[in-house]
Amino acid sequence: MANAYRQIKETAISLGYEFERQGKGDHEIWKHPHSGKSQVIPRSSKRGKQAMRNIVASLKRSAKPE
Repeated sequence: MANAYRQIKETAISLGYEFERQGKGDHEIWKHPHSGKSQVIPRSSKRGKQAMRNIVASLKRSAKPE
């Protein structure tokens, strides 16, 4: 689970997301330049596996142009 953030970050980069800014607490804001949508990615590894899967699924949905 320690590598969950790294895997999510790599997925975000591969989908074209760019780091926008540090959010509140342990969160980061990433933005997709083409869709214009932002995603919040937690840096904490305390999230469960299902939460991490949901974040990756949300990244994939938001990367698609409307």
